[in-house]
Amino acid sequence: MNKGDLVNEVAKVVGTKKEAQAAVDCVFSS
Repeated sequence: MNKGDLVNEVAKVVGTKKEAQAAVDCVFSS
C-alpha cells in the first residue's frame, strides 16, 4: 500500500481528503 492508497482509505473513515492527507503526512513524517 502506498501513501496515496492510504490517504484514500483514511478519507473513507474521516470523511474528507484534506483531513486524511494531514493524518497520513503526520504518520509519514514521524
